[in-house]
Amino acid sequence: TILSVRWSRSLLKPDLELSGQLSGTGIARAEIRVIDATGRVIKEIDALPEVQEYLDTGPDASDAAVIAWKAKISGGRLLLARFPVTVTVAVIDRSGGRAETRRTVDR
Repeated sequence: TILSVRWSRSLLKPDLELSGQLSGTGIARAEIRVIDATGRVIKEIDALPEVQEYLDTGPDASDAAVIAWKAKISGGRLLLARFPVTVTVAVIDRSGGRAETRRTVDR
């Protein structure tokens, strides 16, 4: 789930600050992709650090997890983006199953 989307206070190149929460069992990894209105990938985060930290604790596959996460997309990367952009957060479980949530963000 994407809980918060906000712009930093910089007037020239505001960063896009995202936060949310992942939940489920057997989580193997999570990724974020930001795509602009033309379909161009602005930023990909292939492995959220918060998920890796959780996995480093050695959870059992049946353990229910709730993992809070944060990400920041540099304003420099967004300068040439066509708005609105679409933020997709995907969770991949140990069996290869995938669940996604999307949110559209405009300036």
